[in-house]
Amino acid sequence: MRHGQGRLYCVPWATVSLSMLKPNSMRSSPTDPDRPTRCELRFQSLFKAGYSYAFPCDAAGKVDLDSLSSAARENYFYARTLIGREFAHPTVMDIG
Repeated sequence: MRHGQGRLYCVPWATVSLSMLKPNSMRSSPTDPDRPTRCELRFQSLFKAGYSYAFPCDAAGKVDLDSLSSAARENYFYARTLIGREFAHPTVMDIG
C-alpha cells in the first residue's frame, strides 16, 4: 500500500512475503506434520481487477497476527475493515 498526497493507493497483488513474517512463524499441516501448511487469505478488490491483499493463513483461514510485521498487520486490518466496500469477502487459497 502506498500513501501519496493524502490518498491511499493499493498496489496490485500486495502480498505478505515470507520476509515480512517473524522467525519460526511457519506452522505444520495438521494432516502431515512434516509439510508446512501453505494457504493464503486473499481479499480481492471489488473495483480493480488484479488488485488484492493476501496473507498467510491456515487451511481454515485463520491469520496468525503475531507472525505478521506491523505494516502487514495494518494492511490486514485495512482490508478486513473494507469488506463489502472496497474488497470482496476473503477466500482461502491453497498455494501448495
